[in-house]
Amino acid sequence: MIGNDEPLLQGFSDEIEETVSNEELMSANGENGAPIWLSIKGRVYDVSSSPNFYGPGRPYSKLVAKDATRAFGLGCAAPHCLVSDIEGLSERQLKEIDRWIELYETHDKYKFIGTLESANVVDEILESDT
Repeated sequence: MIGNDEPLLQGFSDEIEETVSNEELMSANGENGAPIWLSIKGRVYDVSSSPNFYGPGRPYSKLVAKDATRAFGLGCAAPHCLVSDIEGLSERQLKEIDRWIELYETHDKYKFIGTLESANVVDEILESDT
């Protein structure tokens, strides 16, 4: 991953894929004993095992409970970056997003939960246009 131009993984997790609703993701914010989930490119990961990084008030807490794909590509935690939109990102920024996905896919502490419901809707629309 680090130092490579291309992500090492060619595919994603072999686990059975669940659909995660936006409401489920938004409630997985680590507050009041809730799990801590984040989403990149519609792929939802449980990062509850690292509350010191992702828990409420912690350094990466702004990335949880939403699809913050753009933030991962830009390295930006401003509110306008905490969205799933990747329009206008450079090839380098898109590769950075893929590197983050690779990290969450291969890290022994983090677990793939499933695909965000809204990501499935976008895929269905794109497939129907072809």
